[in-house]
Parts: sequence; C-alpha cells; structure tokens
Amino acid sequence: MLFAAENMKVLLLTRHLPLKDVHLTKEMVVEKVLRLEKFLPRGKFALCGFNPHAGEGGILGREEIDILIPAAQELRAKGVNITDPLPADTLFKPGAYTCIVANYHDQGLIPIKTLYGHRVVNMTIGLPVLRTSPPHGTACDIAGQGIADPTGMIEAIKLCSVSEHL
Repeated sequence: MLFAAENMKVLLLTRHLPLKDVHLTKEMVVEKVLRLEKFLPRGKFALCGFNPHAGEGGILGREEIDILIPAAQELRAKGVNITDPLPADTLFKPGAYTCIVANYHDQGLIPIKTLYGHRVVNMTIGLPVLRTSPPHGTACDIAGQGIADPTGMIEAIKLCSVSEHL
C-alpha cells in the first residue's frame, strides 16, 4: 500500500496487523522497495527505523542491525537511492523525500493522515492497473446517512488522471 497526498508519499511494508505480528525480513524489505522503485523510478527514499530512535545501535532492538541496514545496503547495491533506517519520529517532512518507507500501519499513516486528513489517497502498486481509493476505506458504517466526506474519493479519482506525474 502506497499513500499519497500533495508532496508526501508513504509506503507500508506490512498490512493491517497487530504490532505483535509485525515481522520483517530483509527479503521482504528489498522486494517491496524494488517494487516502489519501479513505480517511482530514481526516487529518493527514506527508510523508517523499526524501533524508537532507529534502535540506538541495538540498545532498543536489533531489527535495524539485523534486517533494515542489510536490506538498505542491498538496495543501494542495486541502484536504489535509500537511506539507512532513520528515526521515524523526525522523518515525516513534506517534500524531503520522494517516499518514506514505513514498517507498519500506524508508523506511516498517523503522520500522513495528521498532515493531510481526507486528502490522502491509498494506492496499490505492483498491479497491471492503477488502483486508488480513499484512505479510510468504504465507510459502510455511515453509508446512506448524508454525512460522508467525499474529499478522499475525489482525490483518488484526481490522482488517477495525473498518475504519470507521480
């Protein structure tokens, strides 16, 4: 899932999972970022650390050392412009990167939805067609009540018409 709004894009490495079930592998990171690079060629990508402060050199967890840094090294060897893991709490600055690669749902979606609200668009990359949707899902709980905000759907449709300019 790639989320886009104005001058910020966020790729999620994992889908809707409880935090206890978020398990990364180097191979997963490499495969998903290569798919991103194919969609946004020659982009400048920032990789979020998995742990607070990107693990503090192993003090706060080893995911950066064991998984994310080796994945970033392999990606750079393949020509991808990606950072080593950076602290996620200071990373989300509009326009600073082509795309920010987040490890899990809330790490990526809280910042972009806080900054852009209903203007965020959810995209699925790696398909033979462009697929977009509002960021909040179907909103079945409020269907037919006349209270839905159409902004997300409007932005999703608009993004389809300018997708070659991403």
